[in-house]
Amino acid sequence: MELTLVNLQKRFDRVESDDFSPFSVSNAVILHGFSPRVSISSTQLSDDIAKRFGFNNILQLMQYFQDDNIDSTQEVSIRFIESISDMPLQSFQANEELFDLEEFHSSIYDMLKLIDQQLAETAVEAERSRLYKSVSLRFLSKVLGGHTLSNFETFSHPIFQLFVLTTQDDYQSIGALYTQWKGTKVPFWVDLKEINPLCIIIVDLSIETDFQQGLWLRDSLKNKFGLSSLILSLNPNDKTKNLNETTIKRSIFAFSSHPEIMIIPKTLQEDIHGFYRHLTTKVVFPFMEKKVNEWHENLIVPRKSFSNRFWKGSKRSIETFSEQERQQGIDENGFNAVQGYYHHKSQEFKIRRLADWYFMMRDYKKSYTTYDLLKKDFLKDRSWTYLASLQDFMIFSLLIGASSKQASVPNEGNGNTVGITNKIINDLILPMIENLHYTYLSRCSLRTNTLRSCILMSELFISMGEAFMNELYLVQSIKLLKKLLSMKILQGSALAVIYQHISFAYTIYSRPLNHQEVRPSDKLRIKNIDMEKLGLTRHRKASLWLLLAIKIIDPFQRPAYTKGLEQSIIKNLAQLMIEKGIDVDSNWRHVELCWLFRNGSLILNS
Repeated sequence: MELTLVNLQKRFDRVESDDFSPFSVSNAVILHGFSPRVSISSTQLSDDIAKRFGFNNILQLMQYFQDDNIDSTQEVSIRFIESISDMPLQSFQANEELFDLEEFHSSIYDMLKLIDQQLAETAVEAERSRLYKSVSLRFLSKVLGGHTLSNFETFSHPIFQLFVLTTQDDYQSIGALYTQWKGTKVPFWVDLKEINPLCIIIVDLSIETDFQQGLWLRDSLKNKFGLSSLILSLNPNDKTKNLNETTIKRSIFAFSSHPEIMIIPKTLQEDIHGFYRHLTTKVVFPFMEKKVNEWHENLIVPRKSFSNRFWKGSKRSIETFSEQERQQGIDENGFNAVQGYYHHKSQEFKIRRLADWYFMMRDYKKSYTTYDLLKKDFLKDRSWTYLASLQDFMIFSLLIGASSKQASVPNEGNGNTVGITNKIINDLILPMIENLHYTYLSRCSLRTNTLRSCILMSELFISMGEAFMNELYLVQSIKLLKKLLSMKILQGSALAVIYQHISFAYTIYSRPLNHQEVRPSDKLRIKNIDMEKLGLTRHRKASLWLLLAIKIIDPFQRPAYTKGLEQSIIKNLAQLMIEKGIDVDSNWRHVELCWLFRNGSLILNS
């Protein structure tokens, strides 16, 4: 069949208009990625209960429920991780990468392969649309999914430690879990004493006396170990498993080895979901609010002058360090210049942790001002990784704070906004970006931190650009992605995903054109042209970047996936023709589109 513009239009009509608009929930994914961590240790008997429903252990079971609020920027959430006592030794290395870059590239390759297979198996447009949208979100989740404990930021440090047990467990097994965790040897930049221990007692509802046994065990644990407990009521022998089941999906931050979906009794889903909400809203966040208020009084208030303004000068630690700590290279201020970390008793560590907690609690104004207090200390100590990470999250606080308040309202064509203005971007954000990227790459050789920084900032800029149709944000997003390409950190399939991100930014690139900019005499010469978008869209650039993505992915290896990218190119070209007033029936070989029909064209040969 000859590939005329009419045929292109027919194929374009079969593609939903929002196939490549995956950024509507990107902010929520980013917020969820920086949620408070809760680590889990479990007894063998409690893991046996999880295995009855097809899970390996309690940790895996709970991780299937940690995305319950991921589609909302208002609902708070937590993430479950393994206990510090179970982490490998390499997790405790200072100034380490966030994740293994080779494994990251391999996971992106496998992700596109899986999506290509799923696309080939379905013809339902709604499902195909969901699969294409999932590419960006899965890529983002892999950037945020690192499990390495960091010494220069505390997001990966657990806030709670859960000990999950049953009423059938004896004191010996419970005590072994607690003793193992409490005796774990951790580096000086991990504060084990600030991780709050909590017992979770699983009660079997099918046994009449089990609830009373759980209450008795709760009191006994309080008296013997001084541990508080919560009751989790389940019915492991649910007889309705085959009658009333529900499907739950794997967390986007979970390991890919976990099954993508699990079928469980609806009663189990309701019980775990209720427990998750209670743990999040009634336990974790109230505890965090109490601690940040306490730390604010002890750490921040002394830094305020009589005029109630922050004093940004260096405020050194008054903590004393033992002889053993001094022998490990800790100076009087708690900094180890050789290995490049701050002791957990130093003021720098405590204030950084407070700022991170403000960020996790989504108080971005306080997180920004608290981060700002540490800049001079980090500069004086030449602690470059701490400084770069600090600047990273100062920018994140600005961007997320502005987008969450919906303050970025375009002004009348001057390129500025009420929230993040052009002046703020040029005078504050861009210099910090240059500085932190130079530090990450040249001073510290931390490629994954640079990758995370570019991707998250680009996502935040592009989501604001999409929401408010402001080219100021879209330009910055595209610049960040192109800068990431110039760093040559990514390769293969990961590069193709970045090309798609750039293409999408160009697709939504538009700014209303004032009618007075077009002379009345010009309007008489030009017919059927969208005067609001003439010359202001970037559909050809969007198509070019998608062609580059197709070239990397290879249509012969991923035919179903690249077919969707091809259809997106067709959509861009059709929109371009509409704006230029081209008659699709007679002018389909218009000079603007002649490159589309050259011999060897990817679209012509597909």
